[in-house]
Amino acid sequence: MENFPDWSDILLALIFGIAVPFISGVKSAAQMKETPMMFDSATKKRFYIGNSLFLAIMGVIILISWLLHSRPFSRLGFNFPSTDQYTLCIVLTFLFVGLYIMDVVHGMFSPDEMKKLKSKQNPKHLFFQQNGMKSFLFCDVSKCRCI
Repeated sequence: MENFPDWSDILLALIFGIAVPFISGVKSAAQMKETPMMFDSATKKRFYIGNSLFLAIMGVIILISWLLHSRPFSRLGFNFPSTDQYTLCIVLTFLFVGLYIMDVVHGMFSPDEMKKLKSKQNPKHLFFQQNGMKSFLFCDVSKCRCI
């Protein structure tokens, strides 16, 4: 890749890595001094959704920059594994999915696991409230795009 890093890549790194976090920190510190923020459910949802939107927008901007420079997606990791690793990749993927399904099934049908889960649940936690899951999923999907 001859055209990497370009001046636009350096500019994006400076904006997303230094300028935006610095400005956000300064504004948050000033806001926290004026009025202490109460982290109730509505505030947490706004926080998750705001961060998720920023991550999604940042990911789209980086992908657009990547496409404008005609760079291959394989350099971002969007490609199939090489043929010598393909079998290992499939075996490990099925092993992971199989173990995950076994763990979920065990947790769903084991009375001891259900008691542990119910004792650990905090009904005030955003995840367990109505529509709280949507905020978490949106945040997770946005983070996956940016990784």
